[in-house]
Amino acid sequence: LEVWSEFDVGRIPFAVYDEREVRYLNHPSPPDEPPELHAATDMKIGGVLTAVVPAAYAKDEAELVPLAYHEAFHVYQNSGGFARGPGFDFFAALAHYPELDAEYLTLCLLEEMFFTDAAMELEQKAAALAQAARERHAILARNEDALQLEAFSERTEGTASYVEHRVAHDAFGRPYPPVSGGSKRVRVYSAGAALGRLLDVLGANWKRPVEKGATPSGVLMDAFPNDVDLRPYGLARMLEQTRAKVKELRDAVETELSRAFSAGAVTLTLPPRTSIYRSFNPQRVTSLGDGRLVYRGLRFDLPGGHVQLSEDVPALENVRSHTLRFPAQEVRFEDGRLLANELGVRIHLGQVTQEGERTYRLTGH
Repeated sequence: LEVWSEFDVGRIPFAVYDEREVRYLNHPSPPDEPPELHAATDMKIGGVLTAVVPAAYAKDEAELVPLAYHEAFHVYQNSGGFARGPGFDFFAALAHYPELDAEYLTLCLLEEMFFTDAAMELEQKAAALAQAARERHAILARNEDALQLEAFSERTEGTASYVEHRVAHDAFGRPYPPVSGGSKRVRVYSAGAALGRLLDVLGANWKRPVEKGATPSGVLMDAFPNDVDLRPYGLARMLEQTRAKVKELRDAVETELSRAFSAGAVTLTLPPRTSIYRSFNPQRVTSLGDGRLVYRGLRFDLPGGHVQLSEDVPALENVRSHTLRFPAQEVRFEDGRLLANELGVRIHLGQVTQEGERTYRLTGH
């Protein structure tokens, strides 16, 4: 099934795994020992960039095959299919992403409405979406890293989701999923896929420019450069509603953290240049927009060991102070090691110093 002209899924190495084994497809050098795999992703295995697919993520072929195409497309992107964009600090950008900004949320909800409004004329829909994108990007531009994150996410996850949804629809007859996610960064999965389909219907030449560095939104804004007044679409009413919603969301997050930390919390300071590999569910991360991220379910792999928290244990990362705070009661500090193995919390870190009561610093990395 061809959904992107230069992309051939039959040439992509795969690793499909469950809790018992790893199966390799099209892989020239599968390792003797199974690698440590935690998520659907693309990563080097046996020196070869490989699409990694957890079998548990799909209940049948109609779910597994589109997911495999999604991860295989990332291999295509990262093997020279897509030009690299400007560098940026991903987690600093994510921590400043304006998902709890009422204006930004309003524009995201307007976009959802435009995508799903079957009564809108095609040109009217495209022009309104282009205007909403311009106004969203103006908010994102308050933090340059956040704007770069949006461009990166649209080019990578948005297009991979476009491929995934096309395969699910064309090969298995599944309906296209609606645009969702509110103002969270994960909205780019469904919105990016829908934008790609819109550009297809418009007959736009968008795939080659995106491979070279453009974003799908950028292609749309260039095609529809004239300003559009969004007020007739209920902008003011929606903004009033989202202001109340954002306050409610912020209050809920602060209450969640306060309750979780009240029985005891650990604060771990990380060196600014520590190499960290994070495993987490992007659907269960909240950006507070001020340099802080709230995770529900997290694994930090560090040079000195790891921290692993279950989904019912929230953690607060501050990218400005390089700290990670999480609830934990039975923590042991001995011989420069920080250890814990309690319900929902596992810690095994070396080269740690204690700075105060339940406050530690990772050193020497």
